[in-house]
Amino acid sequence: MLSKIFLVLTAVVEVYCYNMLLGTFFKPKFDLKKHYIFLGVICFLHMINSYLNLNYIQLALILILFFVLSFAYDCKVYLKFVFTAIFVIDTVVCELVIGALSMLLQNTNYYISDDQGIEWIVLGIATKLLLYITILITKLVHQKRKSERYYDSKSIPLLLIMPFTSLIIMFMLEFAMSYMESRGMQILLLVVLVLLFISNIAEFELLNKQSKVVRDHLELEFLKENMNSQIAHYEAIYNSQQEISKIKHDSKNIYTAVLAQVQNGKLDDVERYLNDTITVLSSSDKIVNTNHPTIDAVIQSKLSKCDEENIKTELKYFYNEEIVVNEIELSIIIGNLLDNAIEANEKTQSERYINLLISVENSEINITMENPSEQINEDLKTTKRDHHSHGYGLKSILAIAEKHGGTARFTQSNNAFISYVTMLNKE
Repeated sequence: MLSKIFLVLTAVVEVYCYNMLLGTFFKPKFDLKKHYIFLGVICFLHMINSYLNLNYIQLALILILFFVLSFAYDCKVYLKFVFTAIFVIDTVVCELVIGALSMLLQNTNYYISDDQGIEWIVLGIATKLLLYITILITKLVHQKRKSERYYDSKSIPLLLIMPFTSLIIMFMLEFAMSYMESRGMQILLLVVLVLLFISNIAEFELLNKQSKVVRDHLELEFLKENMNSQIAHYEAIYNSQQEISKIKHDSKNIYTAVLAQVQNGKLDDVERYLNDTITVLSSSDKIVNTNHPTIDAVIQSKLSKCDEENIKTELKYFYNEEIVVNEIELSIIIGNLLDNAIEANEKTQSERYINLLISVENSEINITMENPSEQINEDLKTTKRDHHSHGYGLKSILAIAEKHGGTARFTQSNNAFISYVTMLNKE
């Protein structure tokens, strides 16, 4: 009876691990409610399949169920086959590793014996724990490469210590159980092992939720900052339009007054007035207005910072198509590029400049930016002290670009840092 319960529980763990693997690389196809319903159906069918334990038929049904589960995620069919095969191979390898360790420690492999007792169940739990560890490592490595994690890097070793420690504890208890005569004590220790396994999963889920909270907080802070920039941007546009409207409205009287002052020889007053008018008109030219408020506000705020730091800026944009991608994500890319460029200019002893080109055409968005850089940074790591707050760095730019079917390249030569970002202009 215990072996049947174990097989049913391992079915749940296998579905959880495979769902975790798919979720690491692909986006869910359904909303959260439908996703969990689909997951629950697959899990229920797999539990029945494991309970019946029909040998080769069971293996075939496992492959079919895992392949069907992959349809809950948005990926190509050949990738569904690939990931199903990878997961099954991973499961088999974990069983072989645990079986080999059991042979090494006790000269007995309960997997190939007919006795499906407590020791067999313990080794099965250890196998699923090792499977969970391999999927967890895959997820953490992928998150690190994509810069999708928002928790302290020091938490990662702690996150892995508990599963590996639990695995060692399981082998120690499995060895101790072989010398126990009390059936009740063996079952009690078995319950402890199950709870230990559950605590490992709970630890990861808790840290993962904490990571999402931190990510949402950073995004909220960005939205707040962007909203303030938009308000200031709108006020600047309004004030500039008011000044220009005033000049246009009073132009006849102005020209008459200027002509009279010229005739009376008051050239100093004429020069002072014309300079003031030119200043008003020049300031209006610096206001970015491309009918994309989120992007315009970010660029405007960064250009204002450039003016304060005496950084010469050249901005060119060619919007031959409407921008349909998420403007917040595009603003994150542009804002981070400009932040890095401003920081580089503050450190340079040569000419300060930023050249930014944004083009939207042929269903693509291309961003090119050049700025001086006298500090060689081959790993492209932030030089800011507050690494956590600046999580949206160059790697985040790359992650957003890849999300939209594009890429990002960063080159450094002749004291110049050049950024190339390209992405598809699709929803």
